[in-house]
Amino acid sequence: SYMDHTGAYYMAIAILMALRHRNRTGEGQWVDLGCTEAGASLTGPAMLDYTVNGRPLRRQGSPNSNRSQFPAMAPHGIYPSQEEDTWVAISCRDERDWEAFGEVTGEAWTQEGRFSDLRGRLVAEDALDELVAGWTRTRGNFEVAALLQGAGIPATAVQRPQERIDQDPNTEAWGLWPTVQHRDMGDVRVDGLPVHFSETDWRMERGGPCLGEHNEEVFGGLLGLSADEIASLTEEGVL
Repeated sequence: SYMDHTGAYYMAIAILMALRHRNRTGEGQWVDLGCTEAGASLTGPAMLDYTVNGRPLRRQGSPNSNRSQFPAMAPHGIYPSQEEDTWVAISCRDERDWEAFGEVTGEAWTQEGRFSDLRGRLVAEDALDELVAGWTRTRGNFEVAALLQGAGIPATAVQRPQERIDQDPNTEAWGLWPTVQHRDMGDVRVDGLPVHFSETDWRMERGGPCLGEHNEEVFGGLLGLSADEIASLTEEGVL
């Protein structure tokens, strides 16, 4: 869940703030945070727009709810590609993008008068989206994205989780899903951190510990218990 990560990031900052308060005053704090509230805090503009103007975030009944209103752009949306349930995101920001789109696609309808400027494209946006979708359906989503990106038009394939994790070179370069060794499961992919530090970067070298896996290190190395004491606690079922 997206909000799980958002809540964790907010909690990390909240803990730092509480620690700062402790260092300054000597008093500790109880930090209470909800994931729903953390996620809701990221949707301020949408909440204000609905509260003040009565406009929902998504248009009811619209075949394409990914249009851009602020600023206005057209075409702008998620369009189907050649294979079933595959999609590509396209955004023509201005007239230069639209002209380049026409050159890439070679479609005659891109030269029609009703699409000659942004205002016309917005008025005929339903028809425009159908025509764009007709073109994107003739190619794979990665191919469409590459063609448009080559012309300077913002576009990207909508990726499935396995594509994003296993095939996207950006994900690999970022090290976002490292492989670590787990005692019982062997090699496993885990979540990395979406931040890197130039001098003290993070390393993730092992999986999460199993129950009792580090008893000897903790009770012996950190707490100073002898091997006999640890063995006795283990026999008694304490450890």
